[in-house]
Amino acid sequence: MRVPSPWLSKKMELWFTDGRRIDYVDATGQRVFFDPSVEEPGPSAALVDYDKFLTLLKAIDLTMLWSIGGEKGLYGEHGDKFDGRQVLGAVYYSQPSNVLRRGVPSLRVRCGLKLSQCRTR
Repeated sequence: MRVPSPWLSKKMELWFTDGRRIDYVDATGQRVFFDPSVEEPGPSAALVDYDKFLTLLKAIDLTMLWSIGGEKGLYGEHGDKFDGRQVLGAVYYSQPSNVLRRGVPSLRVRCGLKLSQCRTR
């Protein structure tokens, strides 16, 4: 279960609801932060009201930043031979009107049976 950090709760003036649901609301009673996995099947996630969150970030001169990375391995038919990998990544950040992406170049490594045969493309 995800809950807002104390810093975020204080800055956004969030309050925990009555406990029947794991919701955090603002002074008007509007739900601003919640974790959907508490009420329905699926992975745990921290969901926040996008507009309210961006308004806060703008007021304190911060921005949202996501760093996403991964790796894709290529193996032989029976998993007995490593043929290489591709490393992927990207960075996303917010601006007042949209979300921008800055790609991190993918790195491709191709290997034979010996480590000395590896080369980067």
